[in-house]
Amino acid sequence: MLDLFHRTLARIRAVFHPKEFDSDLDMELEEHLNLLAEEHIRRGVSPEEAHRRARIEFGGVMQLKEAHRETRARTASPHRSLPGSTQRE
Repeated sequence: MLDLFHRTLARIRAVFHPKEFDSDLDMELEEHLNLLAEEHIRRGVSPEEAHRRARIEFGGVMQLKEAHRETRARTASPHRSLPGSTQRE
């Protein structure tokens, strides 16, 4: 029950404070990239090369952000389509 409350609260926050939500996403993605880079550095790769490899391994950050925004918009929509329902246009 508490999990549902937190998810609902996060959705409301995303609708009314999208820039804050985007900032949180940016920080989280940056942390993942740094963790991957640190792993490469531990294996003996130079910091520059480690960050380059991390970006390649992680994939397109901009595409990931856009997909996340689309998902966020879809889940925040009061008319989102449900299984078996017809989509409103």
